[in-house]
Amino acid sequence: MTIEELDRYYAILTKTYEVIVQGMMAFFFYRFCRIYTNEKRFIGLITFIYFLTILAMNLFQPNLDNFWIYMIASTVAFLMMWPLLRISVQIKAFISVTYFAVRWLGASIVSILFLPINHLLMRLFEQVIDLSSGHIGLYYFYYNLSMMVVMLLLYWLVLWLLTMVYMKMNRWYRPDLSTKEIIILLIPALSGISSYALWNQFNKLSTVSPFFTNMQLLSYWAIHNMITLAAMLIVLVLFQRLELQHEDKRKQFVLESQIKNIEQHLLGVEGTYQELRSLKHDLRNHIAVIERLLEQQKYSETEYYLTSMQKALAHAEVSYPTGNPITDILIHEKSEQASQFHIAFHTSFYYPASEQINAFDMSVILHNALENAIEATKTIENAWIEVSSKQYKNSYLLTIRNPFVSKLEWGDNKLPVTTKREQMNHGIGLRNIREIAKKYYGDIEIEVDSSIFQINILLISPEPAKAE
Repeated sequence: MTIEELDRYYAILTKTYEVIVQGMMAFFFYRFCRIYTNEKRFIGLITFIYFLTILAMNLFQPNLDNFWIYMIASTVAFLMMWPLLRISVQIKAFISVTYFAVRWLGASIVSILFLPINHLLMRLFEQVIDLSSGHIGLYYFYYNLSMMVVMLLLYWLVLWLLTMVYMKMNRWYRPDLSTKEIIILLIPALSGISSYALWNQFNKLSTVSPFFTNMQLLSYWAIHNMITLAAMLIVLVLFQRLELQHEDKRKQFVLESQIKNIEQHLLGVEGTYQELRSLKHDLRNHIAVIERLLEQQKYSETEYYLTSMQKALAHAEVSYPTGNPITDILIHEKSEQASQFHIAFHTSFYYPASEQINAFDMSVILHNALENAIEATKTIENAWIEVSSKQYKNSYLLTIRNPFVSKLEWGDNKLPVTTKREQMNHGIGLRNIREIAKKYYGDIEIEVDSSIFQINILLISPEPAKAE
């Protein structure tokens, strides 16, 4: 094989290697995006555009530095994310900037790891191969081919490890991060990108000892990159721990609010039954008074007295008997709240027959579910809320339906994601309902049909219910 043929094959091999590296970078960009959203189709489209941008820039601007090529591709990907992905703009910016930093810091680590490997293998190659052989050009061709394979393996290993670390450390994140919070998270990444750009420029301008061929400087550069990556991960971990603490505080706040509501319900139950006991206790006196009025033929006074008694009984009467005094009051209060917004309230709810289901848990479920239903329907004309329940043996199903007009967005936990910001207790209600359902070996299911929102809550008592 002639030198010209080897040069031609080597040029083809180099271009193929570059395309494979670019495809690998695009693949891990896809994997990185998947950490934060499950919109596979749109992520695939964005990744494809990201890959095509890199190819086009290399084709039409071959003299442009790779650093700027990938920056342009990341910017294009961010602009594509803006209208397509349902995650916040802040998260989109975090994905674009962080992956750009991970890509370059990871690539520099690969280069640093490759240099000693290449040095060692080159020494072995020169000892094994006869340098005076007429096939030395072919030998070097295969050697370069094997080194490209080694580089690809190192790229894959480093990027896979970095992506997996981020995946493990990002199992929880708040989808509505503010701009200030994102800036705090991006400070290490932006510092790493800036330092890489400056050192890269320094290497180009250096005429004495190029940076990327000086082993002592490379060792310092490797330490710098590792510290930068460590800082990115440490800031992320600390931020997430703070967020988890805030989430616990939010849950505690909501739970305390619900406890206060249930205490009010209990006071309402106590007041209602106190009135009933008072009426029962005074019943004989009332009958005696009526008898005396009738004996004296004071019919108008008798009618007025009976009307007063009817009003007192109506005030003490339960509007929606559910089989439990606590849920009686809760359903009554929610119906009154719905009527304030001209929402029709229909219920066939009945408290589960099983004694294993705690009244406090049932109150938390009803309170959260009905609060969400009222919130969703209070601005809708001719709105309505339906509450129903079914029981079969030890399985109890509670269903709440209502119309809605807003657009639902779904989170990774298969629950709707709120679009409201700076609202402490919003979105926690459904999670509380799910936690209680799981406590009773059940779960919740949300159905959306046209403009109707329906939540089904299944509770299973450990022992069969006494009645169906």
